[in-house]
Amino acid sequence: MEQRVLGWCRSHEGAPVAEKREAAKLIMEGFMQAYDDKAAKFAPQGYNHRAQQSGARLK
Repeated sequence: MEQRVLGWCRSHEGAPVAEKREAAKLIMEGFMQAYDDKAAKFAPQGYNHRAQQSGARLK
């Protein structure tokens, strides 16, 4: 994420701080959405694994 933000800033050197801030927020939002999607896929597996380790039986 840092590389993407810094790359944008380098390619838009003359951009005002406010524009750089908004671009950084948009870049970060894109990364967060990707991580949210991945986390949603793995969360049930993690819960099942923790339940099995504690001896709980899930239906």
